[in-house]
Amino acid sequence: MKKNTKKKKKNKHFHLLILIIIILGSLFLYKYTENHLAVKKLFNKIENLEGYITKYTIYGTHLNIEGKINLTDIDNIDLILFKNNKEQTFKLDYKVKDNTTFKLSDDINDGIDLEKLKIGEYIALLKINNKYYPLYNTTNYENTDYCTLTKNNHNNQIEISFKNKYEKQYLSINVKNSTQKCYDITIDAGHGGIDTGASNNDDLESIYTLEYAKALKKSLEALNLNVIMTRDDDISIDSYGNDGRAVLPNKYKTKMTISLHLNSNVVNSFSGYEIYKANKTNNNFARVLKTNIDKLTNMKASNNQHMKVADGIYVRTYKEDEIKDSINVALNNNFAPYAIDSNTNYLYMIRETGGIMTGAYIDGRDQRYGKNPYFNNNIGNETYLIELGYIINNNDLSIIKNDKEKYIEAIKKSIKEYLNI
Repeated sequence: MKKNTKKKKKNKHFHLLILIIIILGSLFLYKYTENHLAVKKLFNKIENLEGYITKYTIYGTHLNIEGKINLTDIDNIDLILFKNNKEQTFKLDYKVKDNTTFKLSDDINDGIDLEKLKIGEYIALLKINNKYYPLYNTTNYENTDYCTLTKNNHNNQIEISFKNKYEKQYLSINVKNSTQKCYDITIDAGHGGIDTGASNNDDLESIYTLEYAKALKKSLEALNLNVIMTRDDDISIDSYGNDGRAVLPNKYKTKMTISLHLNSNVVNSFSGYEIYKANKTNNNFARVLKTNIDKLTNMKASNNQHMKVADGIYVRTYKEDEIKDSINVALNNNFAPYAIDSNTNYLYMIRETGGIMTGAYIDGRDQRYGKNPYFNNNIGNETYLIELGYIINNNDLSIIKNDKEKYIEAIKKSIKEYLNI
């Protein structure tokens, strides 16, 4: 009698399990069919006139696109991301002349925040005057992969590519679960070894940048971020080549680079910190960093007005005489001059880690340097060079020595806030 009771219970559990599987399977099939029909309905609405992507880039955590369409009668133009029968809309800046050119943003560190996308494939199309248009690829980049920031010891992999469906092309942004370990932040301790950098008697820039870099790495790893350093000892390293300091950030596909330095200048009255960013970027991170340095440390924003774009924030680009010097060096050494102008970023750690977005150009033609294998990348690091203070200014040097923990906390807090970790 007990055996029969146990058998009935097992059968009951088995039948319940089968019922659950059938229900879940039916729900999955329903959702799949619903989504398939929604996509088919969307593609049936797409116009035959093509839109063209002329440039797409990832700088830091943001995807930016530029393109054109042979259409001039426009009231509004958007980029839409379609997934699960829902649309996300991103306003496009556009100009109408013989045709219409468009872009997500003038700022290279703006656009679609890839960190906010959920698992699944997004179909990207143009939407103009409430009509949908396909997006065809005219760039040299067929596929681009992005690994999200490490959160809870996990990363997602994002595949960006151009696909065809129902004889129409679209930009696909496919977010997948991943078991791959990804790196998040690069910390660059400026100078090193025989290159001691600036000095004040026995105090050397290269020693302080290394101390700060090690402390910052430990602090960021406490947030469970995967961090690399361009150097972890007092050694000289190349700027370029396979393991150059301006190459490692893209070799390890980090999203952000922080390059640490101490300032020096013949003008002894200069003092304070300076945050250098890439040209054509917004000030969002730099402002957060400035606020936290001001709150948490005794260091003040620099009184240096040269190249200043906001209080404590600077952009260093090529000057006219530096452009002429670069051309003369090329001609004297029998190689074609680099295509640089007054908008090209001068600081190589900012320029060469950002690929085509920041004007990287070290392609090996100048035999005095190595090559940056990633100079032509359409994906790059959002890089900031922080001059922690003026080593020749005794007050600044005292703060650098005594406020290290506060300074590190300010940088860590800024990265955490900006990247929403």
